[in-house]
Amino acid sequence: ESPFSAAEIEDKFLTLTRNILPEGGGRVRDLVMGLETLKDLRVLTASLRFRQLNTI
Repeated sequence: ESPFSAAEIEDKFLTLTRNILPEGGGRVRDLVMGLETLKDLRVLTASLRFRQLNTI
């Protein structure tokens, strides 16, 4: 059980990811919701790291 509601988790997620991608946290949320395998997760993580490094 999570101590947070679904809305609280989504809000925290959007806040954390807002500055990573120009499209905003909503795009990241959509990508995460589409994950089906560990490979998908690795691809998403690598993409986020690459984008974050290029925004510094």
